[in-house]
Amino acid sequence: MELKTCNKCKKLFYYLSGDCLCQECEKDMNELLQKTNQYVTEHQDVRMAQVSTDCDIAMPQIVKWVKNDQLHTVDAQDVYSVCDSCGKPIPSGHFCNLCKKKLLGEVKHAMEADKTHHSAKEPPKSKNSKMRFIKHD
Repeated sequence: MELKTCNKCKKLFYYLSGDCLCQECEKDMNELLQKTNQYVTEHQDVRMAQVSTDCDIAMPQIVKWVKNDQLHTVDAQDVYSVCDSCGKPIPSGHFCNLCKKKLLGEVKHAMEADKTHHSAKEPPKSKNSKMRFIKHD
């Protein structure tokens, strides 16, 4: 634990993890998130700018909640995030399904290449392999 200043109210508090908010401000932020989720659920055709205005929330905070899968949207709504790779609008998270598949394929390929690279460097082991010592007289 370290002593930090709350980003919202500027009070000192013991920081554990997550956003740099004291317990009171974090509680307020969670209540605001619940209120916003309820608003988005009740208003089927709401746009992100309207959510920001009606719930008195900054757009970057809404985008952050959507990216972190904290604000759940209905597909028809204009409350969305954008794929970090291609920029396509997505309902939540950091990547669209196409980019997730591409990224997963690249990771699998890299892991297979790494396995092949490591196995080529290892010398063959025989059954009679033993550690040998050199005697110095």
